[in-house]
Amino acid sequence: MLARLLVTLALAGTASAFTQAPAAATLRSPSPAVARQGQALARVARSPLGLRMAEEVEEKKSELNPWLSLNTRGGAMLWTTVLLILPIPVYGPLSAAMGDELAAGRALGAFYCLGGIIAWTGSYVFRVGTKDMTYTKQLKQYEDAVIAKRFEELQADEVDALLNDMDNDKPNDGPEPPVIKGSGWRPDQY
Repeated sequence: MLARLLVTLALAGTASAFTQAPAAATLRSPSPAVARQGQALARVARSPLGLRMAEEVEEKKSELNPWLSLNTRGGAMLWTTVLLILPIPVYGPLSAAMGDELAAGRALGAFYCLGGIIAWTGSYVFRVGTKDMTYTKQLKQYEDAVIAKRFEELQADEVDALLNDMDNDKPNDGPEPPVIKGSGWRPDQY
C-alpha cells in the first residue's frame, strides 16, 4: 500500500514535465543586439532583390508522443525503465536454456554492456558523420549571422555591384574540364 502511494506520488511529480508553461512565462524580450540581428535578417529576407543570405532554421516538432521521444524527460524515464526491467523476464528462460544461473547472468550482463557500448559509439559516429553535433550547428549559426551582419553593413551601391557581379558570373565560363574515366592513373604515365 505504501509502495503504491510512493509510486503514484513520484509519477504525479514527474507529470509536470509534460505540461506546457504559460506563454507569458516562457517568452522574454530579446536583448537589443538580438533584436537588431532579427530585424536585419527580416530585411534581407524581404529584400526586393530576392537575395536571401541566411535562412532561419525551423526546428521540427517531434510528432511522437512525449513518452516515446528520447528528447523529452518522459521519454528518457520511460526508456530507462524499460531497459532496466527488460532483462528480468529474459533471465529466467536464458538460465533454463543455459542450465546455469551464474552463466546466464554473466551472458546477459555482457550482452547489455557490449550492446550499450556499441549503440553509444554507433550513435556518436552517426552524429559526427551527419554533422549533427552541437559545435557544428553553433558554428553554422555563427557563420550565417556574420554573413548577414556584413551584408547589412554594405552600402546600397556595394550591394548593387555585388549582385551585378553575381549575375555576370556564370559557371560555364572557360574551357570544360577534362573528363577522367576510371581511376585517372595509368602506369605508363610516369
